[in-house]
Amino acid sequence: LGGVLSALLWMAAARADELGDSKIHREALIGIFYDFKQDQQRRPNPDIGAYRATGNYTHSRAAELYYAQIEKFIYGGYDEGMLNRYFRASRALYTTQIFIPNRPASSGPKAFGVEKFVEPTLWLAHYKGQVIPPVPGVYEFVASADGCIAIAVNGENVLVKHLQDNDRYLKQLGGSRAGKAANGTLRHSLPFKSDGKTPLDLDILLAEAGGVFNAFVLYRRKGETYARNADGQE
Repeated sequence: LGGVLSALLWMAAARADELGDSKIHREALIGIFYDFKQDQQRRPNPDIGAYRATGNYTHSRAAELYYAQIEKFIYGGYDEGMLNRYFRASRALYTTQIFIPNRPASSGPKAFGVEKFVEPTLWLAHYKGQVIPPVPGVYEFVASADGCIAIAVNGENVLVKHLQDNDRYLKQLGGSRAGKAANGTLRHSLPFKSDGKTPLDLDILLAEAGGVFNAFVLYRRKGETYARNADGQE
């Protein structure tokens, strides 16, 4: 699949961890970590209760409540005020790419330095920033994640994808499916335009209920030809 984000959307900077680097990079997305199981004072979330990992993450009532709050956030314009009730890590991470192979869900809290306070379930990482494509054109993302990923350009969702590719937990949004990635399937986003000069506001949300975590974000420019994989897909 073409356009692997070795430098996320036309940017470049080093990273100390696959989820980002704590060193501030001006030309990078900033990532903020939230734990839905507790509030800012680390008291248990009364909606989810004293949830503890049981291995049955996807089908738990806690996961249903978790994804319901995520859906409100991504379809409510990515208003961070909606997340103020949840525990937020003080450490922000900066990244120029999202290309994370299978990792335990504990890699999220650990990367943000809160593994001592956050169990590896029901967490969220929200990355945001501005990007400028190098040339004018119509672009699209191709992405996947376990558990889910959402991408918005200028406040408009272009991709909302759960690992299971159905609306049971999240209202899905996007184009056709693409090739495989780890334990999931990549999906094309809706297209978006760029004049090659005007900055675009970019939001990327990664959420994990527990178990295995991965995330892949790639991009394509319409009209360009990319190498094909073994299945004949670009």
